[in-house]
Amino acid sequence: MLLIPATLIVLAVACRGGDGDPTPVPTAMSEATASGITATSVPDPTAAPTAVPTLAPTATAAPQPTATATPRPPTPSPTPSSPSRARAKAMSLAASELGLAPSDITVLSQDPETWPTTGLGCELPGQIYAQTQVSGWKIVMNGEGVTLEVHADSLGENVVSCAAATILGSSPSLDLVSTANLVGVTSIRILAPQPGVDPVEVVRVDDLDRIAIALEALAGETHLTDKSDCTSLFQIDFVSDAGTVSFLYACPGTSEVIRGDQAFWDGQDGIAPGPFQKIINEALSAREFPAFPPQN
Repeated sequence: MLLIPATLIVLAVACRGGDGDPTPVPTAMSEATASGITATSVPDPTAAPTAVPTLAPTATAAPQPTATATPRPPTPSPTPSSPSRARAKAMSLAASELGLAPSDITVLSQDPETWPTTGLGCELPGQIYAQTQVSGWKIVMNGEGVTLEVHADSLGENVVSCAAATILGSSPSLDLVSTANLVGVTSIRILAPQPGVDPVEVVRVDDLDRIAIALEALAGETHLTDKSDCTSLFQIDFVSDAGTVSFLYACPGTSEVIRGDQAFWDGQDGIAPGPFQKIINEALSAREFPAFPPQN
């Protein structure tokens, strides 16, 4: 009996088909698809990953600030030194007083000086100055034969002419304490003159220390000047056991005028000393209001 191997029988069956076309043999993958199961390919773990190109960011130019031209500050003018500043201002003042051009003024000397008050050594009678030492300059100038002395502080900021002080300093003066016998004064009364009636008291000074300051000032020089036609604002009474001595004081716009009807005034006004003005003006400032009693 002839035995045919099973393998050959299978191959023969597989090769048979209609019209001589081979009949495909279903595979395990096609059978799985027919049954509704979709096969998913499993990536090969040994395969190298595909490199994904990365785009480099495009560089963006940063905005550049617009250059702005900075204006250069002007070159400052050199500041004159204190002596030259004082000299220049003194020459200008001298030219003004003498009616000349500054170029017509010649500086004869300029020397350092220390003045006892803020009046810089050219104190005017009747003016009040701070009693403090001030360093400065004494400048002597000449303009067309006229000599003028001008004083300045050390910085050359305050410059004063001594011409007016020299003129007033040479004018006649009175010692009112001796001339008017202001002795033993116990009170100074300040009154407001009233037309047709007696003066009305405004305020009085009874403090003996302040009275002493006022009298000490009047014991100095009360310089005389031409009489003005201004109307006096106050009457000052000096009260003592011997009686009362009265002067008229101050005019509208000025507190330096002092006058009276006594013969020693010789028809002139006086320039009240500064410390006396200060005592009277402080008393008026401290008075209770109203300043004047109601007029009838």
